Amino acid sequence: MSILEKFRKFIVISKLARRYTINSNEIVFYMVKNEILKMLGKQERPIKVIVKKEKQYISFPYSVFIYYFLKVLDAGWTIADSSEKITACYQSKSPCIKIRREIVADAGLILEVFIDKVYGESFHGTVIDVGAYNGDSSIYFALNGAERVIALEPFPENFELAKENVKINNLEDKIVLLPYAFAREEGGMELYASKKNPNLNSFKPISEITEGIEFNVLRVKTISLQKIVNDFKISSISLLKLDCEGCEYDTLPYLSDELYDKIESIVLEYHNGPKTLPEILKSKGFSVKYDRNAKVGNMYAIKNN
Repeated sequence: MSILEKFRKFIVISKLARRYTINSNEIVFYMVKNEILKMLGKQERPIKVIVKKEKQYISFPYSVFIYYFLKVLDAGWTIADSSEKITACYQSKSPCIKIRREIVADAGLILEVFIDKVYGESFHGTVIDVGAYNGDSSIYFALNGAERVIALEPFPENFELAKENVKINNLEDKIVLLPYAFAREEGGMELYASKKNPNLNSFKPISEITEGIEFNVLRVKTISLQKIVNDFKISSISLLKLDCEGCEYDTLPYLSDELYDKIESIVLEYHNGPKTLPEILKSKGFSVKYDRNAKVGNMYAIKNN
């Protein structure tokens, strides 16, 4: 991040802190101090944020979390609970998402999924959510028209949090959570799991994204799209969403024409450039949009009529 980008983010944090917190001066001072600590190669110190409306005291270990947290508040979300995990709810009602205060991506994905609406705004039929993470995207699909969501999340901590989030939103009848990784066939594989960055868990860590991050190797079960379609008697997939840190390269090129015929649209996040994915999807009858210059980005594919 350039100095100018850091300055702009600092201005945003300052404005939002004054608007939504009681201890805004302390937060601004903390941000400056932690930036100096990072420049010196030292560890950041935690900060306690006092939210005005709910008078909630919330401690954050990283300054970047404060930025996402304040942006979530600015979008109309409120804090229903801040005990073990933070429970954020939209306009004090629904949806509600439990997030971990030490995991920056948890708050960042509320912005991406619910506020920026990267997956769209309305859905129907059956959605397959590969890389369900903490259940946020599955909940978003179910609350916005999807009749059924088949959600895959192989990492135990994410999976358990997803179950909590599905339950507090009363969506157990719409969302089926499966503890599997997405692969070409059934079986098992070794995945790399990060305690601090679970959104980057993958079976092939990409050095440009994961440099400096510690991973543990975890053995998980795998499931194929064909198996999902057979087990749940799926005749049509309105949306196949893929955010699986690289599995898109090892699955999409090998799907059968019969499976592609069932898919109406695909939204995926590619993590090492688009490679041959656009050509493959176009050859299967999809119109494809993506940023040709991005190493990491979203790709949108819609079946041609």
